[in-house]
Amino acid sequence: MTASARAGLAVALVVLSLVGFLVEGQVTNSATFSQQSQRAVYEGKMIDAHAHPQGSSDWMIRTLEVYQKAGIDRVIFFDDYDVLNAYKSRPNEIVPSLYVRYMNRTSTVKDVETALNRGFMWIGEALLRHWGETNTPADDPVALQIYDLCAKHRVPITIHQDSAGYSGAYEEMERALEHAPDCVFVFHGWWMGGGHLSLREMERLILAHPNLYVELAGELEWSPGPPWTEQDFLGGTDRDLFAYPDGTIKEAWRQLCEKYPSRFINGFDFFTPSAYKLENLKLHVDYWKKLLGQIDQDAAEKIAYRNVEDLLQHRIPSELSIDVRVGDWPYIISVTGRLTPAVQNANISVNYIDPTGIRVEHEVKAEDGVFRDSNAPNLTGDWLVQAHWNGNTELLGCESPMIRIRVLTGGIVIDGYSDDWKQLQLAPLVSDARGDSIGGVSGTDIKSVYAALDDKYLYLMFETYDKVDTQVRVQYCFAIDVDGDGEWNYQPGFDAYGYTWFWNLTRGRDYSDMKNLSTLEGTEVGVQDVIEFKMPLAAIKSPQRMSIAPYFVIEQATGKYVTADDTAPFEVSRPKDQLPPPILAVTSVTHIAIGTSATTPETSTVATTETGIVAPQSVGLSTTEIVMIVAVAVIVMIACILYLRRRRK
Repeated sequence: MTASARAGLAVALVVLSLVGFLVEGQVTNSATFSQQSQRAVYEGKMIDAHAHPQGSSDWMIRTLEVYQKAGIDRVIFFDDYDVLNAYKSRPNEIVPSLYVRYMNRTSTVKDVETALNRGFMWIGEALLRHWGETNTPADDPVALQIYDLCAKHRVPITIHQDSAGYSGAYEEMERALEHAPDCVFVFHGWWMGGGHLSLREMERLILAHPNLYVELAGELEWSPGPPWTEQDFLGGTDRDLFAYPDGTIKEAWRQLCEKYPSRFINGFDFFTPSAYKLENLKLHVDYWKKLLGQIDQDAAEKIAYRNVEDLLQHRIPSELSIDVRVGDWPYIISVTGRLTPAVQNANISVNYIDPTGIRVEHEVKAEDGVFRDSNAPNLTGDWLVQAHWNGNTELLGCESPMIRIRVLTGGIVIDGYSDDWKQLQLAPLVSDARGDSIGGVSGTDIKSVYAALDDKYLYLMFETYDKVDTQVRVQYCFAIDVDGDGEWNYQPGFDAYGYTWFWNLTRGRDYSDMKNLSTLEGTEVGVQDVIEFKMPLAAIKSPQRMSIAPYFVIEQATGKYVTADDTAPFEVSRPKDQLPPPILAVTSVTHIAIGTSATTPETSTVATTETGIVAPQSVGLSTTEIVMIVAVAVIVMIACILYLRRRRK
């Protein structure tokens, strides 16, 4: 076969391989989607906490049957006195709520008070800043009186407060929340995006105001506006706020719901006759069952129905705060918390979630609202600490803020800083005189050397008299004598760029044979304020005792290498220099926060997690694209065959 023929066949084979790869990718993508569709589904009760009836009390009672077929157990209807009549007929399935359009009219105060005295169990939807409808400030003087009435009767109020036409909408809502701390506000209508709310701001509102609850499902309903005769469901589309089009919950929302499960409720916000059709109800229920199936199931139950049931018990909000501290060795995590209002002998759960996600729960008693607890971490990484209270007959349950404790491995982190060495109160094993270095390179005048051991690694830290200059390549070296005979057995070295090497000088070996030189695996280098190095002890046969002689080497302008500075040898041994078990160091105590915002535009090719990491997503090929690729491959194959036949002739 000629070279040209071989080239033609090679092209054909490449094209076929590409087709096979793409088709295989498509099959893989389909299999991945199939696996995702088989994820767990929430199977508990559900309440629709936001429904606008499209008829009289008889219509509400008939519509209950549709709700029940779809899997909804109870409904809060926002209406006038018709809903009170429907409630009297079906008290276990209907919650009567008074719809309030004008929160700035003095007559509304009397209307609300009369309704509460006649048996309404909820107030809302109360229109405040509502795009296309009303523009009442959340802290309007009349609205403040209505909140006070709700607090007096211990009845929640669902408010509609959006920021479509007023940038200060959420600031004025905060003033309302602060005015009526015993009134439970259910926050509906919020907008996310540029100039509106972010997830960080949502979390801040939840933490700052224990009387604020957030309604979720209604945010997936879209309408072009008045007269509100059209309604579309955004769940499962690229405009879905809570999940990706394949149904996977967005990580930032999963975090928020699991951190503060007592502060969310679900209401579909149906406001058109077509929305109440069985197929539409099932669509919504199936969506939320799949979404809630992807979070902690205790949290899912609270969001789906338990929080609404709690809010109907005429209780007022409570608040939990915790302070997390770490004492001296052995680094016990200590928690001090306060329940407000104070409750004598309240049962508080303190949860510690280890880096693998395993939860350890401690039950403690609050004495006059104050409680204390502690836990000894046994793993390195990020620990999460949060307190929970289930409430009592007078007060609603609540969660504290979630606190993150970062426990770092080995007690020493190779990052070029000395804080962990100082925290462990490790002293230098050798000190060196100032001004005895040569070569004039900043950061080569050794001040002191620290060393420590754990079961697997040798740790070294070099302090210098002047700032390290990473622009000049300095070789940080040290010789090791493991048998105490005064002869050096090994000579490791490294530079600021992470390159490491290792001379094996045992059994008479020397520097003349390059076979004795190798790279050193499993090391870590950090050069910032100090110079740090970590190497596996297995490389030097894991001795119990060793002598170390450090020296720094620089290259002269002549091309020759000289020793810039060295120190006297020093001994490292067990147990003297052994890091104490369990070798833990807590380096930060911070409130955990959502790392992404709903304002970040979503695309079909990236997914942003709570840590801001961009992870590639599978992008499948359409049927048309596959057909076109196969057609091109077939044409190329035919061309190759015809070419080969002509060559034979």
